[in-house]
Amino acid sequence: MEHTDFLSGTNADPLLLSALVGLQNSGHRSGWIDPDKISIAVLPFRNLSSGTGQEFFSDGLTEDLITELSRFKDLFIVSWNSASQFKDKPTPAEEIGRQLGVQYLLEGSVRRNGNQVRVTSQLVQARNGVHLWAERYDRTIDDLFAVQDELVQSISSVIPGHVERINLQEFRKGPTEVSSAYLCELQGRWTSRHTANGLGTAISWYEKAISLDADFGVAHAGLAELYAYSVFVLSDPPETRFPKALDHIGKALSLDDLHPHVQHRAALVFTMTGSLDVAEKHAKQAVLLSPNDPRVLQAMGVVMTYRGRLDEAISWFARSEKIEPYAADDARLDTLCDAFFMRKEYEKIVKICGSYQQVPAHQYPALAAAEAQLGREERAQQAMARYECIKPPSHNAAVMARLHANLCERPEDREHWLEGYTKAGVLKG
Repeated sequence: MEHTDFLSGTNADPLLLSALVGLQNSGHRSGWIDPDKISIAVLPFRNLSSGTGQEFFSDGLTEDLITELSRFKDLFIVSWNSASQFKDKPTPAEEIGRQLGVQYLLEGSVRRNGNQVRVTSQLVQARNGVHLWAERYDRTIDDLFAVQDELVQSISSVIPGHVERINLQEFRKGPTEVSSAYLCELQGRWTSRHTANGLGTAISWYEKAISLDADFGVAHAGLAELYAYSVFVLSDPPETRFPKALDHIGKALSLDDLHPHVQHRAALVFTMTGSLDVAEKHAKQAVLLSPNDPRVLQAMGVVMTYRGRLDEAISWFARSEKIEPYAADDARLDTLCDAFFMRKEYEKIVKICGSYQQVPAHQYPALAAAEAQLGREERAQQAMARYECIKPPSHNAAVMARLHANLCERPEDREHWLEGYTKAGVLKG
């Protein structure tokens, strides 16, 4: 890869990223999924709702179904990012099955009209396109969680292989009984992932969700993570954001501690706020609850990175990437870069940043530190010049650099980061 990629906008193929950084080989091909598990891809449910701006709803339903199915230890569930490449693309079932390496496909549609929702779904055998089961649900939004449970239970009873039967109600409470709060949570989740500079707007959606239902645990967890993350991405003041993050994650755990995303977000919040022992406890609990969720596995990788257990961290990232190959704008890459920096594998950071669709502003100082450690001062200066052009107005690289270094449990890792940031000119010597 040419060294100018991250500045010129010439992006590496994201499917080659594993080969570049030395992880397990990725890519959408048959054979990489665990052959001892039944494998399913939940394809993005088609949005048939009238009007605009409803994509968040069908996408959110699809993602929540993936989350619930990932709780089955006997199933291998392809991630949202991997399955979404077939969104709005008429592709034969056999071809999807071949590319994703799965035995079964769950597909369907969502039509929302006010508070009324029609969900259609069907389970297809990928190798021959045979329909095994189909159902239609006409419900209100208030009953949407019951529909999710019925879908999951129907799948577990139809597919062969004696899949472990579970009662989802034993694992989680209904996230909320207030449909408007659920819609706001979906909007916040979608905004944080699909719009540029969407963090502030996503926070507003989560705050609105909680104002509508103060007992919505998943929304409290999402807001907690974004509050903590905003310290690093927007340079929001840690003295106000961190306490709020801890308050909301505490509330989330008290309301819904059996939801894997509450637990994995707790791991991230406690990592960012400096309680790594507590973070590891929640990361382990998240893995127990949902061992096939790439975001859960990533959270464990994050905790291991800042604990200085770098080989373990890379292994967890590899497991996450096996289920969900890295996209060109994947937030998991930020911490993967950190792990490689701490292993003094600086060239891999440059390669990863070259594969981004657009390097986020907060990542440029770390890239500059890597370039400086390689003795490429001009390249480090170019990275920081790019940072100055695109950073949010309030962002302060020096403040973030010190907070970032302080995430590390081992003194030698903290000093290593401070050295790199100083060489790059982010911090004054």
